[in-house]
Amino acid sequence: MASLHVRIDDVTKKKVQKILDELGLDMSTAVNMYFHQIALQKGIPFEISKERVVPEHIMREWEKEVQEALASGKSYATAEEMHADILGKDYDA
Repeated sequence: MASLHVRIDDVTKKKVQKILDELGLDMSTAVNMYFHQIALQKGIPFEISKERVVPEHIMREWEKEVQEALASGKSYATAEEMHADILGKDYDA
């Protein structure tokens, strides 16, 4: 069996360790799982992009808000009118 030494900043390591502890995994097992997925998928097992991808749970929340807005039947003639309605007394056109 081979050994692997990895450098990672302390903050990230602590965050990951907490999550792995909650999952009942140690670092070595998690890294082995990651490497096995790379081998099985013949590549990184998640999308790597320089574009920021919105997490699915946020997309669902946005969709819910859009549906609620459509159901309310509200409409605005201008962006300023919309901002004033949303922001109320804090809005300064």
